[in-house]
Amino acid sequence: MTMSDKKVKPAPAKLVDREEYNRIVDAASLLDVALIGSKFDVQPGYFSDGSDRRKLTTDFEILGSDCHDGIVIVVAKFCAKARKGRKIVLKTEATYNVVFSVPGDADCDAGVAFGSHMARFTAYPYFRSHVSHQSWESGAELPLLPVIKTLPRNSKISADSPD
Repeated sequence: MTMSDKKVKPAPAKLVDREEYNRIVDAASLLDVALIGSKFDVQPGYFSDGSDRRKLTTDFEILGSDCHDGIVIVVAKFCAKARKGRKIVLKTEATYNVVFSVPGDADCDAGVAFGSHMARFTAYPYFRSHVSHQSWESGAELPLLPVIKTLPRNSKISADSPD
């Protein structure tokens, strides 16, 4: 399943019913994680001397989501950047479709909230691996990206999940 062939705008955040959300949590299962796009750019300045070149910052955002017939598809984008001063000298991006099955009668807003929350934790290990492979191929000697343990409050999510 793919959403890469159409432009998807993030849905506005919506509050969902806690009981319905928890019902989805209990019944959901991961069906697929698929890389649907990637970019890698490293400038010659990255390879010059300097310890700051190996400091990466990472970003995450939900590009879109869809729910129908017991399937939730979330498009998640990750980005890692290295800077020398104010100039970006290395940038890598990867976009993934993350697909979950949920009960067929599930409320779509609750399904999207669940999928949007879980997409980051589900696809991030794939992004870490992708960045490591690009590091090896380019000779950039990038550090391993850290493991994520919680969802930061500033993440962009298309639906609010219950506390």
